[in-house]
Amino acid sequence: REPLSEARRADAVLFTHWNEARATACEAWLRNLTWRKPVFHAEFRPSGVFWKTRFSEGGHSPEIFAFCALARSGQFFEMLQGMRFRLSGQKAFRDHHRYTQNDADELFEAAQAVGTRVLLTTQKDWVKVRRLLWRGCDVGYLRLGVRIVEKEFWAFALERLGIGAPETGMKAETEDP
Repeated sequence: REPLSEARRADAVLFTHWNEARATACEAWLRNLTWRKPVFHAEFRPSGVFWKTRFSEGGHSPEIFAFCALARSGQFFEMLQGMRFRLSGQKAFRDHHRYTQNDADELFEAAQAVGTRVLLTTQKDWVKVRRLLWRGCDVGYLRLGVRIVEKEFWAFALERLGIGAPETGMKAETEDP
């Protein structure tokens, strides 16, 4: 989350939300700095949807209303569509939003207005909204996992932390955790 201008101070760069186009542009910028340190890439992958409240009869409707408070909310909504969820509506709050009961009531009303009672959010946001009253909605969250593309990352990270030094007898894992 640091600006690229701070890259000179780093031991390595780990690009998150990796995709070919963005990585290519950033890596070209680093080469202009005569960058000689390791570059790694990470991608977020859905690892499951967890329904925390379930009130509806006969399971969930195929239409959901999604909401989140992320810096890049659009990526969350796009990920849901890529998972073949049909979004009947969506609401993006500013990053680090503090949810209130009024927000939950407004989300319920917005979902109901587009014909669903199923709301889906991020795991980060679920932690903030789980104690709110949801007036008969099914509310769930999407859990994400992180995959580091280059297996060499783990050996590098352990070495930099002083954990993977030969005298400790510890060995860096090269498989995805």
